[in-house]
Amino acid sequence: MSVSIRHRYNYANVLINTDKVISGGTVTGNTIPAVLKDGSLYYLPFGGVIDDDSVMRNATAVKLVNVTGFWWNAMGMGRDGYEIPIGHAVKGYLLNDRYYIAIKNDKPLHWPAGQQRTNYHTDNVVNIKR
Repeated sequence: MSVSIRHRYNYANVLINTDKVISGGTVTGNTIPAVLKDGSLYYLPFGGVIDDDSVMRNATAVKLVNVTGFWWNAMGMGRDGYEIPIGHAVKGYLLNDRYYIAIKNDKPLHWPAGQQRTNYHTDNVVNIKR
């Protein structure tokens, strides 16, 4: 069965399926990001979905980020869509150099990412009165 997802890239939404970009910027193609242990993002092609209960033990679990929508069709539209809140991480697996989204009860597994946001505008106020 074909699925599609929406993910954010530089404040824009990109709709992709396992084969191609459906709409949005094509800079990343049909790749999605996972967070590495050092906090950097690593992009690989989207492979589809995998049932979390039937994954082999040797599959590598990954934390996918910036995924904000999920559909059970190849077009990325329709009533079968599932919204994932911004700021949530999605459980996935790395298999055959592709990221697969883990599902349970036909819904992607996600949770608040809890990553500290870097705010470059804090602690930059200086008192000029003496």
